Formats: sequence, C-alpha cells, structure tokens
Amino acid sequence: MGGSVHPGENVLGALDREIEEETGWRLGRVLALLGRSTWNGNGEVHCELDFLVEVAGDLDAPRLEQDKHTEFSWIGPSEIGLLEENVARTGSAFIGEIVARAHEWLDRVPASRRRDITVTDPDGTRVLPDH
Repeated sequence: MGGSVHPGENVLGALDREIEEETGWRLGRVLALLGRSTWNGNGEVHCELDFLVEVAGDLDAPRLEQDKHTEFSWIGPSEIGLLEENVARTGSAFIGEIVARAHEWLDRVPASRRRDITVTDPDGTRVLPDH
C-alpha cells in the first residue's frame, strides 16, 4: 500500500491514515525503515519511505479500499516470485525487493529484540527520528 503526506500531516500520521484507508487496520509499532528513494517528477522532488510495521486489526479480513485493491495476499519468503506480475506491469522489481528486505529483517531480528523506532516529542506527538 502507499500514499502521500497531506498538508499539515507528519509521516506517521500519513502512514496510519493510509493503512486505515486501504485496509481498515491501525498502525502499531514501526519496526524498521526498509527503503528511502527520491526522484523528480512533475516539477517536484518526491521522497518515498518504506517501513516495516505491525498493525492492529483482523489480519485475515482487511477492509480493502474500493477502486484501489481487489484482493490481498500474504507473501512469504518463498513466494516473492509471485510479485513478478508487478515487474511485468511496472517495469520495476521494487515491490519484491522491499518485501524481500522485510523478510530478511524479520529473520535477522528476534521477536524479543524488535522495538518501535518512533519517539515522542515533548508535546506528546509520536514521530520518527530525523523526520
């Protein structure tokens, strides 16, 4: 899933909103920043941040955003090849690469050592360091 930061919104607010809009789930812990890319397009500089997160909600029955998604699937490490359809459609292996990074991170970091990378500002706002 993906989206953009609206005016007046911080990155975490946008992440939580996009998760809720596209799945009905809510943002839990932000475990890792898996990727960051910037590019120029339409006269603007764009920055994409790709996170590994935990969510709250019924993981077996997301409320998929109409007009954006028709189905969902959990992709295990041995199933990343299923994302080749996305490569054929977009010309980019980016989605598969991010999913592979997520699985590598989960394999490398034991559950007991996984921590939320967000911090709380003095005003009580949950933010990402350096964002």
